[in-house]
Amino acid sequence: MSFLGLTPLYVKFDGSRKFAKTQEVNCDKSGVITVDLDLDGGVIGIEAIGIGEVTLNTLLQRAHVQAPDVDLSKARFGALEEALA
Repeated sequence: MSFLGLTPLYVKFDGSRKFAKTQEVNCDKSGVITVDLDLDGGVIGIEAIGIGEVTLNTLLQRAHVQAPDVDLSKARFGALEEALA
């Protein structure tokens, strides 16, 4: 899957929670970042398009997401369709 020739990256934190909505947090010339939330407003995952290479810490900062209770060793990273599988 690509968007204007760019491959979206998806970081999934918890696949067991039910998806409620997507919130756009950043859309500018450096890319688009959206956050998927559950019914309680908890972060399920972060999608980034067109941001280039980035560390997980930088992605969390740009998405305005704090994940103190998330075991990041279990987070799944990949192209959008791979991470959602």
